[in-house]
Amino acid sequence: MNNNFENILYLFLIIMVGFSARKLKLLGEDARAVLSLYTINIALPMMILTNLRFTFETRLLQNAITMLVIGGVVFAVSIILSELSAKWWRLPDEERASYHFGMVLSNTGFLGLPILSVTYGQEAVFYGTIIHFFFLVVNWTYGVYVYTRDEATHVNWKAMINPSTIALVVGFTLFFFSVPLPSVMERMFAALGGTATPLTMFVIGIMMAEIHLKELVTSIKPFVLAIYRSVLFPLALFFILKSLGFSGLILYVPVVLFGMPLAANTVILAQVYGKDYKTATKLVLISTLLALVTIPLLIEFIALGG
Repeated sequence: MNNNFENILYLFLIIMVGFSARKLKLLGEDARAVLSLYTINIALPMMILTNLRFTFETRLLQNAITMLVIGGVVFAVSIILSELSAKWWRLPDEERASYHFGMVLSNTGFLGLPILSVTYGQEAVFYGTIIHFFFLVVNWTYGVYVYTRDEATHVNWKAMINPSTIALVVGFTLFFFSVPLPSVMERMFAALGGTATPLTMFVIGIMMAEIHLKELVTSIKPFVLAIYRSVLFPLALFFILKSLGFSGLILYVPVVLFGMPLAANTVILAQVYGKDYKTATKLVLISTLLALVTIPLLIEFIALGG
């Protein structure tokens, strides 16, 4: 069996378990929220720490710097495209903010890093954490700005200090200085981090079980945004990076991460800053459902064209 196909099938089967468990009421209504918090605050930071456990090498550092430049440029271009699209969407400010957010920020952490882990392995996640670092910065700067541009709200810099950013700082510090850790700690990081991928898929299954499909099909614009996010943007990025001579993980990692569906923070920030969170929820759900088809196709395309 094709290895990429087998990996995607593995993820899809876990999604179906989550879907069935919720539909059969084997889980309570609070299961999605509790499991999401565990994944974001514990499992994902542990995955980051585990996948940064490399012995320092010049090659890794050079590739990390390259990924840093690629991530910074791609996010900058994404923001420019987002701002230029304002007139095209023709939506009220309460709804348009989520479209701007979605054009820039994909689900790099909650979904992207687990996908990299199961598809390309530990080194891919190492590079992916750099893109995720940019995600965290842009989320709490430009992301907050699009929801508060009509107000005098300041960026909440304290929100930048969270389990994922702490794991990034600690992990890269250990990497740069090649700090050894007791094997029992390594095992603990690996065990907890290993739950990130299956739980992410499981939670997506729960989300699918809670969707009322009729509520999603009210406008074509959410589907346009989803196609832009998961198809058009990553394909354009693939051809640009490939034309510049990038290959291997330096090509695969950014294309896959920027091809993820809209970040769940689209809903969270819309609710926090008093915008239309129902529109945000619709955008995330439609984008996530489309990604169940586009992610395996994107990975297979990269394998054939990379």
